[in-house]
Amino acid sequence: MNKTIKYWVMGILVIGFFTFLLLRTNDSKEVFNYFPADPNVSFIEYRTGLSAENGKNEYVLDWNTFSELDRKSFLRQDVGLLFKNGRLQGALRNWNQNKSVLSQKEIIHDKVSGLFQAITFHYAEIHPGPSSFSSAQAMSDSTLNVIRSNSEPFQTFSKPFTKEQQEWEQTFSKQLQAIYNDTLTKAENEFNINRNDYTIIPLTLLNEKQGQFLSGFSKAKQTEIVGRLWEGLYKNYLLGIRKGDGSVVSPLNSTTPLLLLHNNRKELDVITVTQDGTPAMLIQAL
Repeated sequence: MNKTIKYWVMGILVIGFFTFLLLRTNDSKEVFNYFPADPNVSFIEYRTGLSAENGKNEYVLDWNTFSELDRKSFLRQDVGLLFKNGRLQGALRNWNQNKSVLSQKEIIHDKVSGLFQAITFHYAEIHPGPSSFSSAQAMSDSTLNVIRSNSEPFQTFSKPFTKEQQEWEQTFSKQLQAIYNDTLTKAENEFNINRNDYTIIPLTLLNEKQGQFLSGFSKAKQTEIVGRLWEGLYKNYLLGIRKGDGSVVSPLNSTTPLLLLHNNRKELDVITVTQDGTPAMLIQAL
């Protein structure tokens, strides 16, 4: 069993607070820390949007995020991930200081039908006092089925209404389940885990199913778990996946991270498979 990938972040994740470095074009580094939630601060509005328009030889996907905090904060940061048919297509990262509002947008050109799933983590670092630190966070998501076929008119939908749309949704669902099953099988073989020991959901459903997935934990603990999870994803997935040989590869075209909550409620694992077929596993102690 290759333990290199499995345990390369364990030492980081069990530490109380840990730092994330966002490499920017001017080589400066933006520090992103998770701090306990501030009950007096909240997001007024937050959303993730997906829409598509057909063109002559392709269609254009509009992917956008927006969030507004109820006040200016020391640091605002939104991190968005976009998946198509179970594989990462892109990421949105925006940060600003002493702001309450963040918005992002990206235009993607594509020709092939697919299921797009986007999820965003909205975060604010707050400094109530000179030596006190807290945070606010929220999640939003969006799903869009895009159908572009020579034999059918161009169409998009989030929920199927016609028989044809139901058939497309079933097709995409089967593709997703095959990718999820392959990811689990590779992780079981590589890391000697048993999927029956876990409750499992894809990251794209975390916003919708957080309460169910983390049932038994207090609301405050759920917030902490989710915040630290996104910290881990930011540094160890979005900024690059470290393989067993020590090399770091781009997360693009890697499979949608699967969240595995162990039945002992002491461990949350994240598994994905890189573009070249290498399984990777992150461990978050709860």
